[in-house]
Amino acid sequence: MGAREGIPSYVAHSAEDGRLEPLEAHLREVSEMAARFAEPLGMAELAADIGLMHDLGKYSDAFQDRVLRDGPKVDHSTAGAWELSSRGSWEGAYCVTGHHAGLPDGGAVNEGGSLGDRLHRAASGRLEDYSAYRSELSVPEEVPHVSPTFPEAWGEKEQVFSCYFAARMLFSCLVDADYLCTERFMTGRARKTPASDSLPVLRDRFERRLERFYPPSEGINEVRCSVLDACLDASSLPAGVFSLTVPTGGGKTLAVTRFALNHAARPGAQMRRVIYAVPYTSIIEQNAAVLREWLGPENVLEHHANFDFDSLLLLGDVGWNSRGGGLVVRVSGRVGLQRQRPRRAGNVASLKKAA
Repeated sequence: MGAREGIPSYVAHSAEDGRLEPLEAHLREVSEMAARFAEPLGMAELAADIGLMHDLGKYSDAFQDRVLRDGPKVDHSTAGAWELSSRGSWEGAYCVTGHHAGLPDGGAVNEGGSLGDRLHRAASGRLEDYSAYRSELSVPEEVPHVSPTFPEAWGEKEQVFSCYFAARMLFSCLVDADYLCTERFMTGRARKTPASDSLPVLRDRFERRLERFYPPSEGINEVRCSVLDACLDASSLPAGVFSLTVPTGGGKTLAVTRFALNHAARPGAQMRRVIYAVPYTSIIEQNAAVLREWLGPENVLEHHANFDFDSLLLLGDVGWNSRGGGLVVRVSGRVGLQRQRPRRAGNVASLKKAA
């Protein structure tokens, strides 16, 4: 398909005002953003390759007919999945196959919609011809692989889960990058990144507010201050798993926040934010209110089923969690798990370097 005057050779998206987005530009933009999201994970190069190949199927004449003349729907994701799987990247194939419909099952060749079935169709030559991508893109012949380092004590189950988790992190990087880049083109403007304070600034603000508790008066306040002091002492220790056992009324909310902010902001920690996970929604709402009062509402992202989604969007949604700083307060069962289906929120890759 050759370029006509004012029309790109290959189009990724068509806006309501008639603007057409060049496919090459979209792929390169998604590649760069996905790599940036994956940088803290040590998987930037792989994320860049996944982003570059995720829409190769749009180079087919059938898809161009779809985007330019409202033709019939066409599978445009299997092509990129096939290219990545051919290069040995199973995790990339999963991510690209599911970047619109959701992560597929592995499945077999006769299970419709599964990764196995879609790759079998590609291997059998049953995809629309997308080879025109070679006229605009240079796709790498080799791509990196997910190769986490496992503790010696880990068995096969733990190792498999680690690889699976890494794939979901990559999926998050791709989906958020694709959504953000597409949104930027369709609306004609990039999403604003909300302002928030850095962890050292939040730590210092928190410490100043704690000064009113010292010197403690007798009784329960002495106990609370001793808990606060113990958490401050522990915050200088190397990263690891810590526990705090304090009865009701002992000041756990402020104590663990003191630990987290000081631990995350200590020199050399390279942590980007604090994730505050609690098991019950009622406790989340109570603790989030305290943290907003102490740290400022722009620095606290409350994330659970009862939270007003419009407020979440105002706070920045994807834009908020694509950069460092602040606290995320959410249900403990959801921490670290990217949703199975893509949606306009939640780059779980942001959790990588969180206290």
